[in-house]
Amino acid sequence: MSKLLPGGVWTGDERRQGFAFHPVTGAFEQTVLEHVDDGAMRPFEVTRMLLASLASLGGAAPTEAAIRELSVGDRSFLMRRLAIHLGQDTQWLTARCARCGERFDFQLTASTLPVKAAGDGYPFATVETSLGRCRLRVPTGTDEEACVALDAAADPARTLTRLLLIEPRTIDPEALSTDDLMAIEAAVEAASPEVTTRAAITCPACAAGNEVELDPSALDRGGVDTLYADVHALASHYHWSEVEILALPRERRERYLRMVDHAQGMTH
Repeated sequence: MSKLLPGGVWTGDERRQGFAFHPVTGAFEQTVLEHVDDGAMRPFEVTRMLLASLASLGGAAPTEAAIRELSVGDRSFLMRRLAIHLGQDTQWLTARCARCGERFDFQLTASTLPVKAAGDGYPFATVETSLGRCRLRVPTGTDEEACVALDAAADPARTLTRLLLIEPRTIDPEALSTDDLMAIEAAVEAASPEVTTRAAITCPACAAGNEVELDPSALDRGGVDTLYADVHALASHYHWSEVEILALPRERRERYLRMVDHAQGMTH
């Protein structure tokens, strides 16, 4: 089933919002989760993950170029939807209380987190600056990659403005005032789709409120261990090959596992 992006693929004259992931088989889980490392994913890793996961994007077969040109908000949205697609909607995370310093675990349901749809004019924004009217586009995965490679001395706001500026090309971002840059940031943010990256969590030790950063690209690699345990259990009982077991849709694999448990006198 195709679902909708909060932004969408811009073809030059229309916005296409449909997307769909491949069905979840063991092979799909293996392909995705074996490439998950600890820590935040870099932009090119998000591109690789989405390329492996998407069956369609904007009504067409996904390409690396198309995924890199998705807005940052759409890419974050897709990564969060991928976690849900893989059965990781409910997540346990850890934070440290800003008041008492205690570490605590909290539960998060990804599907309930707010999503902001793209604003009017997406994927473009128009801003009046002290140097005249500017037309910009919203940031994409390509821009994220460029910003990761920035020299430490570079001004990120001016560098990003240079990347996003469409017209007039005669404007030098170095000549823009701080107020201009703030206005540009606000206009681009209003046009961009966004997913929530912060959550208000209460510390169970001291009841202090904490604002916790959320990584929209986070996936739990631990699912790979569960997958291989499932393969072992089914191969031992039915003597199927790994390829045959990994080809099963997850729902069928889980049904067979319940039957194995039942045959062995175990119940859930």
